Amino acid sequence: MRRIALFAIGSACLYTGSFSAQQPNPPAKVDFVRDVQPILRANCYECHGPDKQMNGLRLDRRRDAMRGGTLTVIGPGSAQSSRLYLRLIGTRYGRQMPVDGKLEPAQVEILKNWIDQGAEWPDAASGDAPPVTLDAEAVTAFRALRAGDRATFLATLRGNPKISTLRGAGGATPLMMAALYGDAPLMTDLLDQGASPNVWNDAGATALMWSVGDLDKVKLLVARGADVNARSNDGRSPIVIAAGIRGNRDVVSLLLERGANPSAKAPGIVANVTPLAEAAKQGDEAMIRLLIARGADITGAGFLPLALSLRQQCGGCVDAIAAKLPPPLFTPAMVLAYAATTSGTPPARGRHRSR
Repeated sequence: MRRIALFAIGSACLYTGSFSAQQPNPPAKVDFVRDVQPILRANCYECHGPDKQMNGLRLDRRRDAMRGGTLTVIGPGSAQSSRLYLRLIGTRYGRQMPVDGKLEPAQVEILKNWIDQGAEWPDAASGDAPPVTLDAEAVTAFRALRAGDRATFLATLRGNPKISTLRGAGGATPLMMAALYGDAPLMTDLLDQGASPNVWNDAGATALMWSVGDLDKVKLLVARGADVNARSNDGRSPIVIAAGIRGNRDVVSLLLERGANPSAKAPGIVANVTPLAEAAKQGDEAMIRLLIARGADITGAGFLPLALSLRQQCGGCVDAIAAKLPPPLFTPAMVLAYAATTSGTPPARGRHRSR
């Protein structure tokens, strides 16, 4: 019995020792500011930072980096489910990042451990703008306007020295709300009281961006000094937004006359979004020809405007764009290849799909 007991104790010790050997110590706690942020700043911000957000990804600001969408960029608790980590270690989900070379294995391990440990990102380093405090006068005025009570809206705001900076939900200003729920005369009243057309909301949008579907409002705002090349937080300018509205040629023409950049770019999921691409998405040949005539950079816009024109089966759009593309960028084989991927057929040149 004594031998059996000693054997059992010895076996237990061997088993315990073997089990312990197989269980490495958990990785040290990763600190975002000390360990993670320097890696992102040195390797990611150039393409995914405040100045440029390739494929719509921004990694210098917590709100954007953690937002997700159709895919999980950063999934707290699971690096293996996080596209950020998967793009660092291989090419299964696209080109390995960063584009100028791989990270050091130790750096990849830091990012992996940070995500696996919950991707803690402290408020002090979030990069997020502090929330805007709502103004009671703005809340009252905006509620009245949404209910159709213009008189109360104006009476609440009249004589208010802060008319340009009063903030409602989302940081909206009185002028922006008038652009959304009112008309040009209502906006004129606010402008006459001193409202500035170049104050933006929490998303970086301006009254002009909210007005691009209405020619009268756009005329008023640009005449009062609205910035036609202002950029929202997602990089969109008024002309990019306006070009995405079918039949909106007159507004786009006015913006161009006032100095809007016909080649403006904003980050997109597949490629940069441009006025040409937005017009092509709508199959709007008149707008495409206008943009080209006003100097839009077709080559710089890439293949996307042509691809979108093909998808819309807009032969006139294809003709207008293809005529300005260098031969290597547009060949019959390319058209056939694209048509095959969309299960469609190439459009007859100069003809449109019936609408």
